[in-house]
Amino acid sequence: MVKELLLLVFVNLVLGKNDLGYNENTAKKLLVLSAGAYSKDPAVCLQSHFDVVEMVDEVTVDCGRIFDHDCFGYVALLHKKKALAIGFRGSTSAIQLLTQATSALGHKVPFLEDMGKINRYFHHAYKLLWERMEDKITDSIKKYPDYKVWISGHSLGGALASLVSATLVRNEIVKLEQTENYSFGQPRVGEIVFASRFKEVIPNYFRIAHAKDIVTYLFPRKFGYRHFPNEVWYPSDMTSNTTYSICKDFTDPECHDESNRDNVEDHRMYFGVHVGRYGKAGCPLLNLNTTDEVELSVAPTSIGKRIENSILAVIATFVSWLFME
Repeated sequence: MVKELLLLVFVNLVLGKNDLGYNENTAKKLLVLSAGAYSKDPAVCLQSHFDVVEMVDEVTVDCGRIFDHDCFGYVALLHKKKALAIGFRGSTSAIQLLTQATSALGHKVPFLEDMGKINRYFHHAYKLLWERMEDKITDSIKKYPDYKVWISGHSLGGALASLVSATLVRNEIVKLEQTENYSFGQPRVGEIVFASRFKEVIPNYFRIAHAKDIVTYLFPRKFGYRHFPNEVWYPSDMTSNTTYSICKDFTDPECHDESNRDNVEDHRMYFGVHVGRYGKAGCPLLNLNTTDEVELSVAPTSIGKRIENSILAVIATFVSWLFME
């Protein structure tokens, strides 16, 4: 028995998996929260998976400084799971992505009192959303103190989710152990001081990165940006029996070579589903352990939308080239 326990400890140390509490099943549950933010009605997505859902708040703000575009977040109670769900949407247009990219060239701004500096676009969007969501979130936590707080987002939504997670824990609105914090395809958010402080405040945050996802490469280190731990990197398709590495620090040897992060489709696909389309389709029940990726066709794509998608891919490639390290 002792030998078996020692072997188990040794295997865990060698593989470096789940030693920080990463749970793939939890990640898949919270992917539904991220996808739901792309839906016109997040409740439809949530009810597909969590049954008893009470929508608390849905907030849309104009987060563009020059060109108008929206940022979106929602709050819901999942009573059967005893969880408060908070989800944020990713970018939805080429202009929005370009606006974020150019914001990397500007100055960073302070976040909270002692958390370092972050990207000004993320701070602007976070501030607008938090001002309108704060009361509903805090009231729900007070009303259901035994509920877990699940926070998630994809792409830009992941950046916003991380800032809200930090706010809730740093300001002692919720206890760290009550939270589940998972984001998907998240860009770098702030400088190294922010990344270091974030690690101290929320050591159980997991940024999931799919293979060569181009957005996880942004914003560049040469402009002072750093990712905070922990990154969970899936080097292949994220379907059944795939392996992953957990990068626990800025210089963790488990981390991969970021110079090859240049793929737009890897950014869209997580656990075998196209996150945006999955949300727009109402998050139908699927086996996320399937061996095949799922391309959900929500509706025929208009010519204008196809052109926008092409522009989006070109911008992403250009931004990657511009910010090469």
